[in-house]
Amino acid sequence: AWGDDGRSDREDQEEGPDEFDDVLFHLLWLGFAGRLGQGPRGERALFLGLRAAPNPGSLGATMQLDIPQGEFEGYIFDLDGTLVDTMPLHYEAWNQAMQKAGLKGALDKNRFYALGGVPSRLVAELLGRHHGVPLDPDVVYKQKEALFMGSLQKLELIAPVIAFARNVSKTHPVAVASGGTREVVRSTLTKTGLAPLFPIVVTADDV
Repeated sequence: AWGDDGRSDREDQEEGPDEFDDVLFHLLWLGFAGRLGQGPRGERALFLGLRAAPNPGSLGATMQLDIPQGEFEGYIFDLDGTLVDTMPLHYEAWNQAMQKAGLKGALDKNRFYALGGVPSRLVAELLGRHHGVPLDPDVVYKQKEALFMGSLQKLELIAPVIAFARNVSKTHPVAVASGGTREVVRSTLTKTGLAPLFPIVVTADDV
């Protein structure tokens, strides 16, 4: 996939509860080949990926970004729960979509958060199976996406991560990699004003 500027595009679903522990991130060492992953001398480049850890805590708690030392060619950020506090909105959208499909009572939160990173259509299938609700996963996940899109005005940025991203973007390429659909990811970035910061975006539709 390719960005609007001709560079290669790269962009997870819900990582965990809408609250966070002091140590928020799993830090992943990721190597990529191709235009995004090519080093200045043609060698295989090293990128640092940041993804939220599914640990309960509090958004009001002190947040520490424990960034390892290293010569990175760029930084890759997850979207949901890392850059933007979308988890409560995703959960509520799934809850409503599943209830429309026949779910009695509330959606199992633990099961929902355990499916972090799973593409939306498969999430619908797995939630239906978990709750014993026969459903059409295509219908349910599309209803969920529509419900989520209608709640974008409630989005909140995770300020320390945004500040870090803005700072490293001055000297390194930054990208978003998400298991969300292209429409939802792009809309979230646009609605929050983050789209100009991340010219490289990869979604579940791109892989």
